[in-house]
Amino acid sequence: MKSNNIRLFREIKGYSQKYVATRLGKSQAAYSKIENGHTLLSNELIEQINKILEVPKNYLFGEENYLIQNINGPISQLLKELSENRKLLREVELNQQKITAQLNMFLAKTS
Repeated sequence: MKSNNIRLFREIKGYSQKYVATRLGKSQAAYSKIENGHTLLSNELIEQINKILEVPKNYLFGEENYLIQNINGPISQLLKELSENRKLLREVELNQQKITAQLNMFLAKTS
């Protein structure tokens, strides 16, 4: 089984190796060996990791194409939405600048 996906999901969750290791009752060094594929994982250990990271086993040990479809797809969508939001924000900023300039001109005329 692949174990390098454990690191990916741990990082997505924002967990440190030390945090996950502590939850598993292991040292950080022992946990690092799990992520690097140097430790043969028992079913019990896999279940513990699944619970901590809150992901199904097939996400941790599935094919990389599975990960690309189930992670990169939503990430691509989020990046697209972020880009659209940035464009909208820029438009708002430009409109705000125009309104501020018009207000300043009006105030200058009425002073």
